[in-house]
Amino acid sequence: MGVVSPEWGRFSSESADLIKSVGANTVREFIVPEWWQNDISHWIDPTIKYQAKHLQIKQWLKERNIKYYMGTWGTWVWDPPEGWSNAKAKVILNIDGLQDQWINDIGQIIQVLQPDIIDVMGEPPELSDTQYAGTMTDAQYFDAYRQFVIRAIRNWRTIKPDLACVVYSIPWWYLQPMVSNPIPEPNVIYPVDFYYSYEGSYPPSYETWAIAYWEGRLTEAKSLLYNQFANTGIQEAIDAGLVVIFAEVGSHLANPNALVFMQDVYDFAKTHNMGILHECFRAYPTYGTGILNSDWTTLNQMGEVWNQNIRG
Repeated sequence: MGVVSPEWGRFSSESADLIKSVGANTVREFIVPEWWQNDISHWIDPTIKYQAKHLQIKQWLKERNIKYYMGTWGTWVWDPPEGWSNAKAKVILNIDGLQDQWINDIGQIIQVLQPDIIDVMGEPPELSDTQYAGTMTDAQYFDAYRQFVIRAIRNWRTIKPDLACVVYSIPWWYLQPMVSNPIPEPNVIYPVDFYYSYEGSYPPSYETWAIAYWEGRLTEAKSLLYNQFANTGIQEAIDAGLVVIFAEVGSHLANPNALVFMQDVYDFAKTHNMGILHECFRAYPTYGTGILNSDWTTLNQMGEVWNQNIRG
């Protein structure tokens, strides 16, 4: 399917060419509404302005027939004082009108940027991870989240009627709640994120599948990994007719058998006709799951796995 590319300042026409050359059809770029509204300058090169750069990226991708997927993982700057879980819960519950603000702020960006695909909210928190635990049931919280999603989708589609919307479940790594309560709107995509020892968590301490990859028990590792995928509700969601994707998947290149892990993920995705976005189009080792070499223009070994599977 494509690639995740969060480094907006380093994205170039050559980046788009490389993405196109492997046959990828989608790029996700994360947008922070405050940075868009304030049109910030890049922290390395102040001549690069936020709005113009994203509009240029969108144009480069459009020229190459690559879809622009707008990620909405975060807003209100990167480190809200109440923490990410509480900040997102306030949106879901419309505390202090923050749901209204989320929908309006992102709607204004959609009006200008015209993305093909959008996250309604990346990785929404579970109730138990928020300050609102104990004030309502999980079922009430999930219903509030569904109503927020439906409201956002309907609002944004008055701006762009063909907008495809990516809707995480709660918990965001488990699809079954959405299988039982799908969003009553067309063109909705249900994502799962999955990493092997993400962000330097060496060695994996509890995931049996990850330990098996780490220790080189590769036949067992693949079986355990696929069981884990089943446990996330992927097969159940597919059987229910939902469109399911790996919205982020990746591994540190230094992890033992990282390339085998990624190939096993691609094999699963192909078997189940799932889209897959590889994390991430940045340079390794500066960025742990990066698929580019330090020159930012050539693929490393992990990038070659991406290349072979997307192109082939």
